[in-house]
Amino acid sequence: MISSNKIKIIRVATVPIYMNIVLKGQLSFLNRFYNIIAITGNDNLHFNTLKEREQVTVRAVEIERNIRPKEDVLALCRLIRMFRKEKPTVVHSHTPKAGLLSMMAAYFSRVPIRIHTVTGMPLMELSGPKYYLVLIFEKLTYKLATHIYPNSKGLNDYILAKNMTTRNKSTVLLNGSTNGVDTTWFDPLLLPSKLELRLNYGIGVTAYVFLFVGRIAREKGIVEMITSFVDFQKTNRDSELVLIGVFEKVNGLLNKEIISVIESHPQIKLLGRFDDVRPFYKLADCFVLPSYREGFPNAVMEAGAMALPCIVTDINGCNEIIENGVNGWVIEPKSIGAIREAFCFMIRSNVGLMSSEKIRERIIRNYERKEVQLAIKKEYDRLISEL
Repeated sequence: MISSNKIKIIRVATVPIYMNIVLKGQLSFLNRFYNIIAITGNDNLHFNTLKEREQVTVRAVEIERNIRPKEDVLALCRLIRMFRKEKPTVVHSHTPKAGLLSMMAAYFSRVPIRIHTVTGMPLMELSGPKYYLVLIFEKLTYKLATHIYPNSKGLNDYILAKNMTTRNKSTVLLNGSTNGVDTTWFDPLLLPSKLELRLNYGIGVTAYVFLFVGRIAREKGIVEMITSFVDFQKTNRDSELVLIGVFEKVNGLLNKEIISVIESHPQIKLLGRFDDVRPFYKLADCFVLPSYREGFPNAVMEAGAMALPCIVTDINGCNEIIENGVNGWVIEPKSIGAIREAFCFMIRSNVGLMSSEKIRERIIRNYERKEVQLAIKKEYDRLISEL
């Protein structure tokens, strides 16, 4: 067995915003027990924030999200050089492209423990040649890894059903999630009253407020949600839809008609992106995520921690966090009618049906961040002890 205080672990992600936002606090926690090195692209903003907050070594390797043969070979060579120089015991990757390149580099560098966390499955919404190309890349990533950790049970089932890896290689830790949610931060008691927050942001004091937080993109179900809300609002005048996020500029672009509706409808409020989204969870009455696909959605956990009931689609991750009538409403994906029906259900039946205390308690019990991070540390310990 190798002494854990000398173990070097390299974590890899394509973009620094992933490590800075999704993995917040995880690297610094693990660095108490191991020598953690983070590798990701350098955007100056998230890269520098990550380095300062987590207090770990952060190295820059530019990894393109899309297929770029020349750039991908250069990134692979840089990763191989780094791994051979650092000689880590563990390489642990996140995000598809970083997973493929770092698992290849770790395999060629003879790193004994090669972990890939699966946080989503883009090929779920692909078809034709692109589907098969991405499928090949995913299978290659899993083949080169020694351990696969899907962040949801549904994602694990999908991977196994597609014969992308073997059952003994794929594991879901605890109840799922990549980093859990910090319920000491996402706590409604820490914020001003709902009334004060609505006045601050120009939201109707008496309105029933639906909230969306995330990328304003097609695969998030934005088209269906906007279409449903416009129809719903005709007979439910005292209702508003608040969107926190920015329009997607690369993948999942919205058409001009939907963008025009979002920007012009008086009861749809596009407020932009915020580092601290807690005020919007607090001022809202219901969170909505009608996504086509997810890994394990952080926003749904955050909303639950803020005691907010949720409308989500019946997809992996979402349907593991939300149970009908208990902490929200699970609906058919890509259905305008299902979203409108859910809007009606929530506005007419929400009061008294779902206990805000129980909604929050469910998240604390299943997805508390410190418990998820501890489970990762214990898994590292186990894998290292078996070398």
